[in-house]
Amino acid sequence: MKSINKPGDNLGGGLKLYAIPPALVSALSAGSMTVASTTDVIEMYFTPGTLNFDQEHVPATKDRAGGYHALKITAFTPKLSNDAEIILEQMRNRSYVVVFMDGNEQFWACGTALQPMRFAYTSGTGNDTSGLNGYSITFERRTSNAPMLISDPFTE
Repeated sequence: MKSINKPGDNLGGGLKLYAIPPALVSALSAGSMTVASTTDVIEMYFTPGTLNFDQEHVPATKDRAGGYHALKITAFTPKLSNDAEIILEQMRNRSYVVVFMDGNEQFWACGTALQPMRFAYTSGTGNDTSGLNGYSITFERRTSNAPMLISDPFTE
C-alpha cells in the first residue's frame, strides 16, 4: 500500500530565492537540477513574508493551445541602493530559471532552460517613513511544465 502521511510540521513562506540564467541549467528532471556554474547565479534577498508563489493549472480541455501552468513569483527587496539597482537593471527583460527554498527548506524549480520565467521589477520609496522603500520583483511565465520539487542544486 502506498500512503501520503500527515507531516509532523509544515511551514509556509519562502526563505531563499535564486535566479539562474537558462544557459547554466545543464539538467532538470526527476527531482534534480544540475547547474554548470554558480558564478552568474543571482541570490536575491527579500523581506521575510513577502515572497508569494502563485500557480494555476489550465487543463488542455480549457485551452485551445493545450494545457499550461501559469506561474508567478513576487517578492519585495528592501532599501533602494546603487548596488541592487545595477544588478536589477542587468536582469531587466531577461529570463531565468527560478529556484526558491520554502519554509520547509525544500527547493522548488520554476521554469526550465527552454521555458524560463521572465523577470521585471519596480522601485518605490513609499509615501511616509513607515512606507516600503525598495524593489518589487516579479518572475512569471505560462509553461507546459509544473513547478518541480528538487534537491538542493547548489551542494556538491
